Amino acid sequence: RLHRAGLPVIVDAHVENANLEDDPADRKALFDFWCGMAPAAARYDPARTFLEIMNEPVFRDHGAWAALQE
Repeated sequence: RLHRAGLPVIVDAHVENANLEDDPADRKALFDFWCGMAPAAARYDPARTFLEIMNEPVFRDHGAWAALQE
């Protein structure tokens, strides 16, 4: 509906109560979420659909966040 109105769309994950920086199970859960979302997101125009890995991530170690995005 937003695309039909000519608007771009940001799709993001709002992760609550997860410790992505230190907990491998939480990182895997986020990875699995995006793997599940990929087929649905692939249907939309990539020039107007922006995937944001996580909304407002907070990491003490910026390298850990960079690695998670990879």
